[in-house]
Amino acid sequence: MKNYSYVAKDTTGKTIKGTYEAENEQELLDKIYEQGLFCVSYNEALGGGKKKLPISSRRLNWHTAADSCRQ
Repeated sequence: MKNYSYVAKDTTGKTIKGTYEAENEQELLDKIYEQGLFCVSYNEALGGGKKKLPISSRRLNWHTAADSCRQ
């Protein structure tokens, strides 16, 4: 398993930084999403390059977040 550090935002727009141990990037993103967070960027903790999500995946206003939570 690899260690990843990430930057995410919650539905109020608060920035949260943390680390997770995951097999791959998709598992990392799934774990972050399960916490109710939206990943802004992540990188492998030991020398990995920083990977950013496409702009369409990163931008989320509170109206969209609230609508998604209702569904």
